[in-house]
Amino acid sequence: MNDLMTKSFMSYVDLKKEAMKDLEAGPDPVVEMANASNTMESNLGLRQKMMTEYKDTVGRRYFTVTGEYPDEEVIDKIISDGSGGEEFLKRAIQEHGKGKVLETVVEIQDRHDAAKEIEKSLLELHQ
Repeated sequence: MNDLMTKSFMSYVDLKKEAMKDLEAGPDPVVEMANASNTMESNLGLRQKMMTEYKDTVGRRYFTVTGEYPDEEVIDKIISDGSGGEEFLKRAIQEHGKGKVLETVVEIQDRHDAAKEIEKSLLELHQ
């Protein structure tokens, strides 16, 4: 029994020495590179997901204001406009009247805020 405890303790001491050597040597470049690669892939996936969701949102807003479903080209034009869809809103105001457009914008903002609140609640429940 005593011999078994001594061997166990010696194994522990050896493992501790190896761990200290690893810490002194610093991070493993291969592991660090793999972690960086995984992080970059995750970020790229997140960026693509956010862009898809943004395109969906712009499409829904366009439909809400105009009553027409936009095609990809229209959505891309609104996004790449650089004015945040300002030209689109001006045209919508001219065509449908300022009151209707502002009412629609407020409704969209309310829905967005509600969706953010639900997402926040779900994240809190998940943790």
